[in-house]
Amino acid sequence: MPELPQLGPVLNQLIASCLLFAGLVLFQFACNTWIKNRQFHSATYRRKWSLSLRNLRLLILVIGLILIWATELRTAAISAVAILAAIVIGTKELLMCILGSVVKTGSNAFRLGDRILVANVEGDVVDQSLLATQLQEVINGQYSGRMVSIPNSLFLNQAIFNSTLAGGKATYGLFTVKIDRKLDWAVHESALLKAAATHCQLSKEKITAIVDNLEKQGMSLPSTEPRTLVRVEDKDTLSITLRYPANVEDKLRIEQDILRDYLSQTQIVAEATSSE
Repeated sequence: MPELPQLGPVLNQLIASCLLFAGLVLFQFACNTWIKNRQFHSATYRRKWSLSLRNLRLLILVIGLILIWATELRTAAISAVAILAAIVIGTKELLMCILGSVVKTGSNAFRLGDRILVANVEGDVVDQSLLATQLQEVINGQYSGRMVSIPNSLFLNQAIFNSTLAGGKATYGLFTVKIDRKLDWAVHESALLKAAATHCQLSKEKITAIVDNLEKQGMSLPSTEPRTLVRVEDKDTLSITLRYPANVEDKLRIEQDILRDYLSQTQIVAEATSSE
């Protein structure tokens, strides 16, 4: 016949618990009798003694039960830790997504409509949830027609590049042209700035208002005027980088307009020079 489980230790613990409760009941009766028969200076002083003795009884009860059931509590704690560890391992990605959402919201990194770049994926934010952020993908400044869902866990260990200013549609565009060092670089720089001034006028007015508002809040931002940076790439090549203000939706179109205008101007200059 199978052996019956031994209930001796558990029975002893139950008896000890009952004795503890009985002892506390007697202790409470003795305390109440002592408080009732003792003369106190005021009712407040009596309540303080009553409260102190009640807290003492509760402390004795908790400590006594812990000492009596220490073995079972230790076993239960180990089991609880094992269960929690299994839950954490099984839901690691879910928890990371939730934490990423908390980080994203707490840092105010972006809002709906912003154009962001995360883990080499660029797009406009069209939806946000506790687990994922959905982007309308942008490749080379143009919508690809695809929707990309990014798990929020990426925001825990990936940098977020926000191309918009203060949650609006304002941004800055950059592109670089390279020319031969034998050419007159000042002519090319002037052509770029002239083209940018022509095609960025509408965007500049809107973005200037946004930048002025942000600067009043203590932020330091680049000028909304088109600017160039000239670099020596090597012994035969110079590069001219143009920074210009643009709306997010119009950034690619403005870049193309500036580039085409610049090429037209430099072609006219080259033809005039060759004819001379």
